[in-house]
Amino acid sequence: MASALESLCGKAFGAKKYYMLGVYMQRSSIENFAYQFPPERFLQCQLKNMVIAWVSLVALLLHILLSWLLVYRVQFGVIGTAISLNFPWWLLVLGLFGYVACGGCPLTWTGFWEFIKLSAASGVMLLWDTLILMIGNLNNSGTALDALSI
Repeated sequence: MASALESLCGKAFGAKKYYMLGVYMQRSSIENFAYQFPPERFLQCQLKNMVIAWVSLVALLLHILLSWLLVYRVQFGVIGTAISLNFPWWLLVLGLFGYVACGGCPLTWTGFWEFIKLSAASGVMLLWDTLILMIGNLNNSGTALDALSI
């Protein structure tokens, strides 16, 4: 995420499209929220708030350590601050997901298999619908649609 944001923001800054810097930052923030909230809500529903608190504490301590290290010891300045913001965020996401997936919720987490089967079936259905819509644009589409709709 940070590498993509770095590339996109660098291109926007070089092209003097300064408004796009904010757009890219907002989009990446929204995507990061999308990764963090599902495992957090999953644990909160089971009253496992202390797990969230401990993982958040570890992420906070890592953030403080990285900020000091990158800004003062390595002397990266503002760039070091930006780098130090990214690592604890992903530690929080990976820590919560790791707790859920690696045995922290044995009664409620049975793995991905049921979800993958449902997702695959849903994906095939969406592809089929898209194919039918695309065929509607062909010559003699009535015959092609009749053949596929059986």
